Amino acid sequence: MQVYQYMRIHQFYIPHEILAEYKLTSEHFDSKGFAYLKIRKCMYGLKEADAKYGYILFKPTPGMWHHITRPLTFTLAVNNFGIKYFSNQDANNLLSALQDKYSITIDSSGDFYLVLSINWQYDQGYVEISMPDYMPKALAKFKHPPPHLPQHAPHAWTAPVYGQKTRYATEDFSPFLEKHVRVQACYGTFLYYARAVDPKILPAINEISNQQSKPTENIQQKLANNVWITYLPILKH
Repeated sequence: MQVYQYMRIHQFYIPHEILAEYKLTSEHFDSKGFAYLKIRKCMYGLKEADAKYGYILFKPTPGMWHHITRPLTFTLAVNNFGIKYFSNQDANNLLSALQDKYSITIDSSGDFYLVLSINWQYDQGYVEISMPDYMPKALAKFKHPPPHLPQHAPHAWTAPVYGQKTRYATEDFSPFLEKHVRVQACYGTFLYYARAVDPKILPAINEISNQQSKPTENIQQKLANNVWITYLPILKH
């Protein structure tokens, strides 16, 4: 950059591994815990990042970029690019821009993005998105046994009472858990899967999220008694 940019970051957000790797001590931070950085090259989010090559952020969608003249868009997640293009010339223009600054690996098949496996069915007009190894590893991580009976519903069903004018929400009066790391871990692990592949389990995820800061024994029992988590092993994804 012709004109350097500056930023500050609090020590709280810097991992211990980074502090140790670069030997950062209290001398590198001010009295409030901030370190001040000079940006000499560039970084994601700065307007200078796109000036040279004509790629700009698509404002309505964070992480999505497009070219000012070419019909090309791409998404950027960490160091993964997913590119939509209509000609090899446009694609090569983006690849050349990236190779001008970075060493990159190119997968023209587009079969893998982040942890998603993508099966393109162009001739039939649809695409299959799956995460084949994600659920088996997650269930093994939480040591969750397969259910004895198939669980075809991802969430407990509340039968409606017809004719009742006023419906009251079900309250949970069971005791709070002293340790609830497992509940929070389950929520975080399966939320990504639900958003990326199978939104049908979102009602169960939402129920967990509403109480993850102060989960109860009832929530823990639902996890243990196969109320919703055992729905997952029967999924094809």
